[in-house]
Amino acid sequence: MQTVTFEKLIALFEQSFQQLVVPIPPLTLERLAVMVYRAMAAQTRNFHTLEHVFALADPTDPIQSLAALFHDLVYHQVDLGFSVGIQELIAPYIEQKNGEIFVAKQPNEKSRGFIFALKLFGLQPGERLSLTNGLNEFLSALVMVEKLEGLVREKDLLRLIVCLEATIPFRGKNAQNQSRFEVIEERLHGLNRAFVLAMSQTEIEQMLTTAVTFANKDVANFAETDVAKFLDHTWKLLPEVNVALRSPELYSISEYRQALQRMEAFLSTLNPDCIFHQYRNVPTAHELQPLNALARYNVSTAREYLHMKLLATAVLEALAEVSGGDAPLSLFMGERSQKGEPARKLEDYLPLTSSPDFSDESTIFMLLDKGLLSEPSFDIKNSPLSVFLYTNLGPIKIQQLLGFSKELFTGQMKPDEFLAKIDRSIVVVIARASALMVKTRRAQLLEYSTGSATPGYQKTCV
Repeated sequence: MQTVTFEKLIALFEQSFQQLVVPIPPLTLERLAVMVYRAMAAQTRNFHTLEHVFALADPTDPIQSLAALFHDLVYHQVDLGFSVGIQELIAPYIEQKNGEIFVAKQPNEKSRGFIFALKLFGLQPGERLSLTNGLNEFLSALVMVEKLEGLVREKDLLRLIVCLEATIPFRGKNAQNQSRFEVIEERLHGLNRAFVLAMSQTEIEQMLTTAVTFANKDVANFAETDVAKFLDHTWKLLPEVNVALRSPELYSISEYRQALQRMEAFLSTLNPDCIFHQYRNVPTAHELQPLNALARYNVSTAREYLHMKLLATAVLEALAEVSGGDAPLSLFMGERSQKGEPARKLEDYLPLTSSPDFSDESTIFMLLDKGLLSEPSFDIKNSPLSVFLYTNLGPIKIQQLLGFSKELFTGQMKPDEFLAKIDRSIVVVIARASALMVKTRRAQLLEYSTGSATPGYQKTCV
């Protein structure tokens, strides 16, 4: 455990409680910090880490700081379950069946905080929890309720629950054309009446203003002014939601491709205008417009980047299939350098190519060529094979091959048929470079590069 980080957590908790004028025993601060550390410092976390917590915390706002500390405690699909101590805290409120999680049919309703969370999230006893209705956010809120109820004032606990509900991402207006924050406002009024909380309209609006500010800050990476930074964040998410990528030298070409496909599919269905939200002119229209514009640009650029990565992966996957079957990606691309030791890489055997006119000012070309800003935990920074294809194929051919690659991935096109769609000289270069990398398949790849191994391929390309 890193002492500096641990002390930083204790200090953040202590500062927040002091600002709320809530006396907390030192050992309670320690236990809260230990719980957050254990949950957020798990090896499964790449993006939703302690760094993310500290980035979200606001030294001037104890509600936002406490919300930051609790909001990602549960990340069930990433952690493959619950971290140490979390399960027993939420056990009275949930039921687990066949790998799915439900709100308990007869939960412990002695906790007013639990009822507040249930009502604010719009959930019912017995309801199945999913990513769309707030699986992780709701369960994180339950942990928070268990830890803070009785310590902080009830209205402050309510403020915190509202903040966590607000972080359920990517929601547009409902069937009644209400924004998410208009819906929560209605629920707050309902709780105010039912529990005689004596909250004024101003207090309710202040709760929601804090919540929308916190929620927008949680997704601030979508409005990065440098798209390379946005891609850095995207690449950090990949091993969180794709377990295979957590073993950098072992995941296969197809597993890597499937991870890219999932991210591309997500970005394809994401409405960039549903990332950032507004409540009663917070943020103002003038502030919101550039956030939405940057989100649209970053999402669109990331999709184009992923398309080129997928195309390069399709070529490697097809070559792997015709030479013996799927294989670890590192076998073809080369292993990551270890402690300064040089490692052979596929790019060492690809010819140097000059940048054609169409790529000179291309953002995609620059991103592929220069690479991500930081070295990923499971991947290399730049994309040499993608650059080779990008500079040798041209935009029209790239679009055609992207369509064919989808057929390859779904089994509608055989690997040799896909390779036959690519200019023969390009396939030969990549096959020969792969032969130099993969000793166990050298004969097959060299034979394939001559066209003699697959009559259908030879007939099409010679």
